Amino acid sequence: MKNSIFHRSALVVLALSVLIMSACSPSYVNRQDFGRPATIAEITEYHSGSYFGDDTSGAYYSSDGTYRGVGNDGDPFIGTWEAKKNGLGSTFLFKDTTYYWVKDGKTVSGKLSAAFVVYLQPDGSHVLDRMGGGNYVGPAPSKSFRTESKFNALVKELGI
Repeated sequence: MKNSIFHRSALVVLALSVLIMSACSPSYVNRQDFGRPATIAEITEYHSGSYFGDDTSGAYYSSDGTYRGVGNDGDPFIGTWEAKKNGLGSTFLFKDTTYYWVKDGKTVSGKLSAAFVVYLQPDGSHVLDRMGGGNYVGPAPSKSFRTESKFNALVKELGI
């Protein structure tokens, strides 16, 4: 009887493990065919000197591997970006970002790191796959940092 309970428990754990692993696989996230993932050179060329966003929020990616911008919430962020391979040989866009905002009259910050598989589309748009965190479909970038004056004013105001 003890073996029976042990075996059932082991089967339940195994089944849950399979469900969790399949939920995090790219095939689960990508229900569409986005084409092949971009190479390191393609990601670097696409992002270098490019602005992704509109007149109220977005991010400008410098060719030196830094990026900065204004979030949808109106708060500034500064970070670094790099196209590279992970330990399994897949190509990703890696981003480390520091977000800034005011809390109780003081400037505070928080950090976030993220990795995305990048799919470039024939029309110039792109898809970012967070590998289990959902996809973001974005328009083609522009070469103008459209929120630069807003970003600079926020940085000065917050003292960062």
